[in-house]
Amino acid sequence: MRTETSYEARELAAVQVMQLDAAAQRVWIHDLAPPEQTPPWPDGAMLLTSANAVAAVDPWRAALFAEAALAVHRRRPVRALRDAMRANPAVLRAEGQRVSLELVESLSIADGNRARREALADAVENEVPTMRAPSRAVIDATRSLCDALDPSLRAALAHGDDAHDDLFDGTEDLFRELDAWVCRRHELDPDRLTWSDRLRTLVGTSARAAIPSATWSSLGARMGERAGLDGALRGIDDDLAPAATAARGVWVFTLDPGVRTRVSGRPSQSLWGLGDVLGAMHVATVQCGARGPFAGVRRGCDRSVDGVAHAMGRRMLLERHFLQREAGLDAAAREAVMLEAVHHELLRVRFDVARAHIASHVLARRPEAAVRVHDELRRAWRASPPTSHGPWIAARVFDDGGFWGRAAGASAAGARAEARVVATLRAQHDEDWFRNPRAGATVSAVADAMRASGVRAWCEQNGGACDAKETVTRLEHAAREARRGL
Repeated sequence: MRTETSYEARELAAVQVMQLDAAAQRVWIHDLAPPEQTPPWPDGAMLLTSANAVAAVDPWRAALFAEAALAVHRRRPVRALRDAMRANPAVLRAEGQRVSLELVESLSIADGNRARREALADAVENEVPTMRAPSRAVIDATRSLCDALDPSLRAALAHGDDAHDDLFDGTEDLFRELDAWVCRRHELDPDRLTWSDRLRTLVGTSARAAIPSATWSSLGARMGERAGLDGALRGIDDDLAPAATAARGVWVFTLDPGVRTRVSGRPSQSLWGLGDVLGAMHVATVQCGARGPFAGVRRGCDRSVDGVAHAMGRRMLLERHFLQREAGLDAAAREAVMLEAVHHELLRVRFDVARAHIASHVLARRPEAAVRVHDELRRAWRASPPTSHGPWIAARVFDDGGFWGRAAGASAAGARAEARVVATLRAQHDEDWFRNPRAGATVSAVADAMRASGVRAWCEQNGGACDAKETVTRLEHAAREARRGL
């Protein structure tokens, strides 16, 4: 019979996998030369066996083992896919410019010239077929590992799928209304959006003008300091390069709870990037404030807690008092930023639900995955890339292993619980809870309680079942607040 100590050793091995996975993604994101020597990866078969062995008695630990086993199982095909992406950049025919496939989305967001955006999209379309075979290998590796897992752990890896459809239905009217407003500002037809047009709507023109990118990480850190979480922020290694443009967002990975946290990734110069920075900084504070020897580095079910923390961070852009007192925005700038931010939140929530559905399709071996990817994204954003992109997108839906966890279902679960958590903070403190030093203890206590029982169970114990109504109400209230001065 295995002892608890042996399982703790296996948990440390799983954490090592997440660190190695994080390092590999870091090399990829920053386009660095791979290190000459890397530590050996732990045994994936051991992690798989451990996951199944404790699935019924310790779902948190089992989910961590399962996620680490998946990272080990996928690492070679994922590396092959990344190598293929490097070897096959998009080429703009008219200019002969070679563009990394990972950079195309950021370039499309930033470029106000529609013809150039469409040229970028066409260039990617020419190269995507070369990604089909390596993408399929990643999908096959994901499915083969999941076939060997206890069925409950397959659900844990997906972090929920069809349970978030009410977020689509509940946000539809407000999304169409604000989409029309944003599209007018960019001279786009909301009923005829191409995929490159949709990427352009992520730019957040007012937010970029009002909040310089060089201040993003300090603005996020200040929120934690104001809430009495400055001790948790001590030692953050800030690798943000706001002057750089990259397609990836920002992630947080806790290497040693309470001692060192890494905020990594180059944010795109957009409202999406600003939201990722603020969200990642808030995840860092919540992770470092965790109690227990492994609480800060455990993944698995903690992904949803990270989703709540990330939503809390980026939704500070919906708070009139935060924009006024922390970001220093006057009334005119504040109102435009808030409307853009509400629109951005609607896009993000709907995108995460679509990604959760795609993850479910992959794990369930549902047929016609490429068509399903296209349909899910069109339903979420009223625009989608060509069907040929389906395998490439599906292969990358689990590609966030080592960092803070953009696991789509967990992000959607966190987004719907954020309103309940903020209501709790306001009730115990005040409207400006983010400036109240006593709020830090409440933030840590809520995170600990969620880790102990799960996000959904915490919501049921603190106000009832968490449906989409509170999320929709939160977004509608922010839109009304913004419109007061328009």
